[in-house]
Amino acid sequence: MLSVNSGISTRSVAELALLVSRLGQAHRHCDEPVSPDTIRTFWQSNRQLQQRWTALLDTGLEDPKRNLSLLERIAPRLFACEMLVRTWATCLSARDKVTNSTDLNRVCRNIVSAFFQLRLEVLSRLVSLPEEYDLPFRNLDRLRRQCDRSTDLLVSMVAYDSESFEFAFDRERASDFHESTGSADAQPGHNPIDDLVSAGLRMNFIQQLSDTPVDEPEFAAMMQSILANLPNFESTRNQRLLKSLEWKIATSLC
Repeated sequence: MLSVNSGISTRSVAELALLVSRLGQAHRHCDEPVSPDTIRTFWQSNRQLQQRWTALLDTGLEDPKRNLSLLERIAPRLFACEMLVRTWATCLSARDKVTNSTDLNRVCRNIVSAFFQLRLEVLSRLVSLPEEYDLPFRNLDRLRRQCDRSTDLLVSMVAYDSESFEFAFDRERASDFHESTGSADAQPGHNPIDDLVSAGLRMNFIQQLSDTPVDEPEFAAMMQSILANLPNFESTRNQRLLKSLEWKIATSLC
């Protein structure tokens, strides 16, 4: 289990997704190969998270109150995790295209597909809640829609052609974001549009996410596997965010 003083939360997971999207262009052009060990850790940690959450959901099948409690715990973490996974998957898929490979894309498809099946189970549980739980249902569904929309925005910042939206929730929406933010013309390096999009996303959504520590150790492993492959960058703001995330992961392992 993670330390009770862990800094990892749904907010920090979303912050890493934002950082990944900001560095996505540079990552595609990075000369260093993606470490097979970190990809293995990325796959294993996500698989273990899915198994953990599936087993937990099974314990609430016969008790609506416990079912709701589990959904309120798991759903926000699942939605935030998908933001990070789908954004990072888009980056890895882009690396495959540069290297004329499909290895990374196959791993990402496997992870995203498994999460999608878990999402279907969570959504099925949500719509089956008794009417007395209408308010928590609406709150979780609103969070889901916010996370989905934010995911498509982050994917659009990483995408670079018409085939880059495989891991978006809504390809048409991601494509619209892509065109409206000018991402299609972005070159490796600083993109001023990213600053505006990132600031808006952080103020209007990410800062509203819970900072309550998560207790699944797989989050730390997954985030470490991604941070290990991010390229160097010059932005002071990105450096501060990276250091903050590294500190949160380190404290979670104490």
